[in-house]
Amino acid sequence: MLNLSKDKAKEVRDELPHSDSRVRDLTVSEIGDITEWRST
Repeated sequence: MLNLSKDKAKEVRDELPHSDSRVRDLTVSEIGDITEWRST
């Protein structure tokens, strides 16, 4: 599990497709999971 600061989480969230309205509701931990998944 990645340890993300709120700034980093926001940065990652901003990189995700804005068409996905669920992105706004993601928690930091969920964004961390996405980042980990995308980096593999």
